[in-house]
Amino acid sequence: MRFLFMAFHHPKPKYRAELLRWIERVGAALKAQPGLLELVDFDDPTNGRIVAVSIWDSAEHFRLGREQEIAGRGCSLRPVGDAPP
Repeated sequence: MRFLFMAFHHPKPKYRAELLRWIERVGAALKAQPGLLELVDFDDPTNGRIVAVSIWDSAEHFRLGREQEIAGRGCSLRPVGDAPP
């Protein structure tokens, strides 16, 4: 069964460009992970949010892919400047 993951980011305006670069780096690392079928992000500056979507072969592929990607970066899941809605 396929697995869909969505991340909603609400960056502070001064961190928006930095967050978009962070998403690009994470995306590049995720694309190397087995089981990733699709990866896209949607920038909605009018409403102040960025939405990232990934589709995986399975929840297990997602879990393993995220673990490997995070280990490779050596940092937290929450990017600098991302604020709760």
